[in-house]
Amino acid sequence: MGFSSLMKEKYEFGQNERHEFLIYSGFIFIFALAFGSVSGVPAQFIAGTVVNAVLVISAFYISGWKSIFPIVLPSAGAYFSGIIFGINSEFLLYFIPLIWIGNFVYVALVKKFAISENQAVKGMLIAGAAKAGLLFVSALVLVGMGIVPQVFLIAMGPMQFATAVCGGAIGIWANILRKNRTLG
Repeated sequence: MGFSSLMKEKYEFGQNERHEFLIYSGFIFIFALAFGSVSGVPAQFIAGTVVNAVLVISAFYISGWKSIFPIVLPSAGAYFSGIIFGINSEFLLYFIPLIWIGNFVYVALVKKFAISENQAVKGMLIAGAAKAGLLFVSALVLVGMGIVPQVFLIAMGPMQFATAVCGGAIGIWANILRKNRTLG
């Protein structure tokens, strides 16, 4: 089963895909955009965890081209808010296409393992490692070329993995509750 066909799949209990698409896409963009105004909190960890949770939930309930919006919108919101990376936010622009690719890989791998192999936790861990690995190698290259500061090695490596795992766990938990009709 290829990635393109996986992106078209969804779980059968996602009954109202159009509404879910709008809710997840809108929430994830507004959250990433507005979250920067909260001072005194580890913005990247909290925002990244929430974004990854919504990515996992959307992996279960959104199919086809509609999957693109939750994948793309969070990094645009983070960039436009300019707060998550503070004075280094201008450098985020270099990472946005890479974050999109990382989010796509994350969603696609979660779909692959959850749908075709019924192993959501394994898929989330592999997806988190793949996303963080891609972004860390990209940061390593960009830092090595003197394009971005070294702070991005942590932000695009270990922090990405931590937020992918924490957010993924929350997303899987929410999906289990939803399947059991505790939520939604």
